[in-house]
Amino acid sequence: MKKKKRNIGLVLGKLLKLICLISNIVVAAALLLVFFAQFVRPTITVIPAYSTLLFRYLLWANLFFVFFWIFFNARYILISLFILLININNIDRCFQLKAAEKPSTCVRCVKVMSYNVKLFGLYDSDDPKIRDQRKNEIFSFLRKEKPDILCMQEYFYDKSGKLNFVTTDSILSILNIDGSKFYYQYFPTNRNNEYYYGYATFSRYKIVNKGFVTNLDSTLTVATFIDIKYRGDTLRVYNTHLSSVHLDNSDYEVGEQIAGNQLDDPKFNLKAQKIISKLGVAFKNRQSDALSLHAHIKECPYSVVLCGDLNDSPTSYTYRKVNWHLKDAFRESGEGKGITYFGSSFPSFRIDYIMHDKHYKSFNFQVHDSLSVSDHFPISTYISLYKGK
Repeated sequence: MKKKKRNIGLVLGKLLKLICLISNIVVAAALLLVFFAQFVRPTITVIPAYSTLLFRYLLWANLFFVFFWIFFNARYILISLFILLININNIDRCFQLKAAEKPSTCVRCVKVMSYNVKLFGLYDSDDPKIRDQRKNEIFSFLRKEKPDILCMQEYFYDKSGKLNFVTTDSILSILNIDGSKFYYQYFPTNRNNEYYYGYATFSRYKIVNKGFVTNLDSTLTVATFIDIKYRGDTLRVYNTHLSSVHLDNSDYEVGEQIAGNQLDDPKFNLKAQKIISKLGVAFKNRQSDALSLHAHIKECPYSVVLCGDLNDSPTSYTYRKVNWHLKDAFRESGEGKGITYFGSSFPSFRIDYIMHDKHYKSFNFQVHDSLSVSDHFPISTYISLYKGK
């Protein structure tokens, strides 16, 4: 009887190890897809792009198996260890251990900020007092932080004055900027020539040239740019906002159902498939956006600073194309996970970025997560516009 029980135990042990091995191979293969996602265009196949959404979970799963096999079968450690090693760059893009503080003597330092303001919370409430309160939270934050260069996406401008929702003039006053040569607004869309939606860039330094970048395939705007004069040099600042997923209320309800484990809705599968389809379309649209922006940056005769909302993760094809020949300020001087988007129904990600010319150094990258007017956090960094070694 004891021998029979021992045999059953051995069989169950082998079965458990086999299940663990198969599970290990599956999560390792999925993490391998994440590695390839940065190189594979979503229009060729969108499957690697989907895997990037699970990067953090796949990372921890593979780390678990590395430690698991130490105790049960050391030779299997190599499965996940190899995949983790080839993803070192991806890990570095998503996690930083210690911030690089701004030195006491930072040569030619300017403070750069990027913020997707989500229309200053305009449509979050019908109550004008609550609207003003949320907008004034942003203004108080800007008054405290005093950026030298400020890039805003999903910007709102009430040209009609009907809403009494003043944005541009207030920011100019807060930043002590006077004159049209120190800010640039561009609005790809408007409603009845009264309410305008788009981009705004403010600079303490004189703007000598400005324009916008269009998607070469669709003619939609993917970024604006300003050229500024700084101590005799010309610097180009891009303000970008790439294609979003365009989730609606029913999509967010699906996210809430998943979070609450309420999957008994008979239409749940159809709703989930709709989200998956939207994600696939957005991945492909951002590929085109990124290639168009990449081409524009490549032809730029000046040093570059890029700010904005890429709507894609640091492990994506979009990130790799836009980050071409630029440094990511978070990787240079950030700390932690750098989460910038905190959707209430879906996982949080780092999708907002400040990048800069490789000749420059950046310090004290921050995600200002105390401000929650938008579903994005503002980000800022100090960039030393000094090309010396």
